[in-house]
Amino acid sequence: MQSKFFRLKVFKNFNDYTPQKPLALSLGMFDGVHLGHKSIIDELIKVGSENNLETAILTFWPHPRFVFNPNEDLKLLNTREEKKFLMEKYNIENLFLKEFDEEFRNLTGEEFVRKILVDKLNIKYLIIGV
Repeated sequence: MQSKFFRLKVFKNFNDYTPQKPLALSLGMFDGVHLGHKSIIDELIKVGSENNLETAILTFWPHPRFVFNPNEDLKLLNTREEKKFLMEKYNIENLFLKEFDEEFRNLTGEEFVRKILVDKLNIKYLIIGV
């Protein structure tokens, strides 16, 4: 089976994204893109392929822990550029690098799901790790 290669599209603002077709999406920090992350990405690509969906990762910058606890000495495994490189390497089609700011922090879970995931991004599958 020949694999497809996609050029990663990066969005820093949800308003800059216009869905071409529904998304299979995973969200999280994806710091380091370790084996656990890779298994999520593999599942994301499988679901996207089987259901004719584009794939997307939604991650945050800065790490939310910097917003909740600005004095914490948190070491990150990857820079934003390294994260972009890894997502492209694994054939993710869309990367949302959302700024984790006070406005975003104050969204309720319901607002996030309805206004962002469903209305803005048009997701049909959400894949998360545990």
